[in-house]
Amino acid sequence: DVSLLDDTVVGVRAPGDVWPPPPGACGAGSVDAYGIEVFDAANRPAEALSGVVVRGDVLENLRLGQSEALAISGNVHGALVADTEVAGADNIGIDVEGYYGTRSRPRDVALVGDWVGAVDSWTNAGYGVRTARGCRPGAPSAAGIYDDGASRLVIEASQVVDTNQGISLDTETTGHESDHIWVIASAVRDAPGLALPPSVVAAAHDAGLSGTLTLAGRAFDALYIDAFGRRTAIDDVVAVDDTLTNESTFWGAQLHEGAAGVLVGGRWERVTLSRLSVATGSSAAAPIPLEFDRLPATWRGTHLACLDLSGGPTGALVATPQGTAPSLPRALRPLGRAALGALGRC
Repeated sequence: DVSLLDDTVVGVRAPGDVWPPPPGACGAGSVDAYGIEVFDAANRPAEALSGVVVRGDVLENLRLGQSEALAISGNVHGALVADTEVAGADNIGIDVEGYYGTRSRPRDVALVGDWVGAVDSWTNAGYGVRTARGCRPGAPSAAGIYDDGASRLVIEASQVVDTNQGISLDTETTGHESDHIWVIASAVRDAPGLALPPSVVAAAHDAGLSGTLTLAGRAFDALYIDAFGRRTAIDDVVAVDDTLTNESTFWGAQLHEGAAGVLVGGRWERVTLSRLSVATGSSAAAPIPLEFDRLPATWRGTHLACLDLSGGPTGALVATPQGTAPSLPRALRPLGRAALGALGRC
């Protein structure tokens, strides 16, 4: 058993993670540091680390490079992260990840009553992009809470505020999947914009990104359900009783593209979205409340019910590969009877 209780981690600095970065640090995987990492590299279930409790910890003001503020990683079977706060980090806040340095993944993990805020990878040297003019910031993409290949993960009564992605359920590593993920009674809130420091504004202009930088939105998606790795999948996801608000505005068309309140994409099956309140802004650049970036091989096992959608560009609450629509039934109708069969009653 492992218990980390009421600890405080402040001011972690990955070597080279400053902006502008020193030579050799731009986009370098060696730029990394954790706030807290619980990792088991073993592969057999009998060797799994179990009985892990992280409760009441505070992690603040972290420069992490390509690592995370708090990570549950590898062959961990049975972990609780509760009442823990991550405030101010330039990469993922809480990460439950598998298949890195091991052939195993975390199972039976619960994140309960956690708070993650101010997560922004925009000036993270580890994700910088080398150009002829030096190092420019990579697109901000850090999640507040991130699932990457876990199985039987519960995220409950947690809050994510002003992060690049809110709660992100995903699979990155080739040939693997995430499955049996529940997001229950949690909230994501992304404000319309934020003021960027002068040095960041200058870097953005140098990178040729257009727009009003003082209104640069942080968030791509409040809830992201996807499997973007090669031959990856995500299966059996339930999001219920969640409040998801993404009012971000975006500078630069490349950063606005794909933004949504809830985005479902990649190779996915059996997703339930029920009793969700999803709100976005109402400008022409506002994220669309619900987007299906890709359709499932089968709609069997997918349930969509009691979705309160508001905001988005005029007349567009839902997007599919076939276009946008002002309601979920109208969006699914062109996709056939199987898609319409996924609609449930309140």
